[in-house]
Amino acid sequence: MVRFAEEYICYRNAPPVSDREAARAILWPVYVWQVSGPDTSKRRLNVFEKALLSLLSHGRGSDSTRIQALATQLDLEPDLVRYIIEQQLIPHNLVDDRRWELTKDGIKALSEQASVSDQLKTGYVFQDAAGSSASTAFFPRYSSTLEFVEPVDTRGGFPEFSFSKASNYKWRPLVIRSVVDSRAPDATDLRTIMDATSQAQRNARMMGADDDYDSFHQLDALALSDKEPFPAYIWVWLYADGTTDYPWAVADPVGLHHDVEFMRNRLDECSRSFPKLSREIGKVLGLDDTTDFEALEKAIQSRAEQARLEVIAEYPDANGVNGLADLLHGWMTRKQEVETSSADDRIHDYKDLVTQSSGVLEFCASYCLKKYPLKNLRIIPRNCSNQDLQQLLSRTTDLTALQIDEVISVKPTSVYSTARNRKGSFRLCFAACFLAMKDYPRHPLRLFSRDMNCFFSAYELSHLRDKSAHADSAYKITKEDAMSSAAVVDSFLKLFFEGLKRG
Repeated sequence: MVRFAEEYICYRNAPPVSDREAARAILWPVYVWQVSGPDTSKRRLNVFEKALLSLLSHGRGSDSTRIQALATQLDLEPDLVRYIIEQQLIPHNLVDDRRWELTKDGIKALSEQASVSDQLKTGYVFQDAAGSSASTAFFPRYSSTLEFVEPVDTRGGFPEFSFSKASNYKWRPLVIRSVVDSRAPDATDLRTIMDATSQAQRNARMMGADDDYDSFHQLDALALSDKEPFPAYIWVWLYADGTTDYPWAVADPVGLHHDVEFMRNRLDECSRSFPKLSREIGKVLGLDDTTDFEALEKAIQSRAEQARLEVIAEYPDANGVNGLADLLHGWMTRKQEVETSSADDRIHDYKDLVTQSSGVLEFCASYCLKKYPLKNLRIIPRNCSNQDLQQLLSRTTDLTALQIDEVISVKPTSVYSTARNRKGSFRLCFAACFLAMKDYPRHPLRLFSRDMNCFFSAYELSHLRDKSAHADSAYKITKEDAMSSAAVVDSFLKLFFEGLKRG
């Protein structure tokens, strides 16, 4: 067998699951392109930190009036402004914790942002050589390093790898054929790659990763090296564990996340014309040996139907809300994993359960916005302020003053667009739903709004999600937090489904 390349790149030397039978190794052909950009080894202020430091350099005070003024100037939610100051600027000793004045470090940090480093650093981007037509030519990933691995055996033309000296187990990856020639990335490709990588790094931090990821912040300065690309195989993990949205999953080739859609789509397309890959997918699902893509599709559909039935057994009314059963299956699986595990340090799983729990409530609120939209958008002032929103909720809902205080902790100018577009963040969706209640006496969320325990627990969940998700947060999420968030969802769903029946 003539191989496309003699270089093998692997950023993760173990699959995301402990059961080897539920995982398969894939070698995916890529062209590796070298790029260069500003050195970001020193921590840089993000756009919100920089803007807040600039505003805080004028004046003093930490009262709610100043928070509101800062929020208005930056067009942000007051809660987010307070959070950035208290959880990022103060812990990094950039702002005094009493009067919110800039410290010496804060003044220095702000002045350093005005100068751009001339030092360059090398990085790499990857062109898909398998020729997937369903996606872009380049992986939406950048890496500052190349992690090469050497096979322990290449006899028979199929490389074998061993990652543990304590075990004789060898991985023999399935090798995917290369079918396209190299093509240099243009400026648009590089910008897309960096935007996607930056978001993926942020998501990884949100889910508990403690890696100090290196990326280029000055996207306009990112440039392609004059070096020719070289062919290589990048290691990809295919697996199934029941916690992902799809019956089988694919880990991020550069190790940022345990499940990425862009890579799963590539494998899915390739399996349609490559029977060996269909067989590998079937094996991780525990199916009989098959190279028939159509048979595999039917088996996957059967698995999906079984998952749906498991959800319906627990929440019979979930089937009436399009898409909710699929969402709940992943949530229920993660909940069971966290609940039954004897370990108390599964931070990633705890954060995932909190995020999924918040996502379930947000999904239901978004569903209500679509089915029960605000009929008269003009009741929301053009430049809505927190005071405007407070008065509007007082006039049009039966929410208590304490409830309204929670509801208005949003970016008020975004409530209109949320109501109009019928989608938005957790708190914005709920704010728009409460405004719409006057149009629907039997609105599905009315019972929820009247249950004080569930209402305030749901908003506590939204704040917990913010604390656990923020990359710079010092908050350490616990198993108790995760299970409490799941309990909130259970209580909410009972009220939500009862509200749907009454509507």
